[in-house]
Amino acid sequence: MAVHDAFVRFEDANVERHTQRWHGFWGVVRPLRFWTRGSCYYSNFGPADSDFRISIHASHVPDILRRYGLATIEDMAGHYLLLFDIARQSNSLRLTADVNSVNHIGLMPMN
Repeated sequence: MAVHDAFVRFEDANVERHTQRWHGFWGVVRPLRFWTRGSCYYSNFGPADSDFRISIHASHVPDILRRYGLATIEDMAGHYLLLFDIARQSNSLRLTADVNSVNHIGLMPMN
């Protein structure tokens, strides 16, 4: 895969082109919402079911907070994030990239 195809802006990600292959997804994290049933935090990048979102399971939160010196996981909002993952189409048909390890992300303040 060519480098210019390997890195995908959050807003440009789509199911047809960006599932089942390793990509570097990047952009500014939007506010996170907690879904109790799945014990996950989600950051959505559009209203439609097919739009992109990031999923962070609650079990990964302590490692992220420790590595990046955040007080809460919600403090990720407004930071640049580079996430390496093989995105999937979720049960709700959204294109989802999961934070499976703190070693697969890079977080940087916007300023």
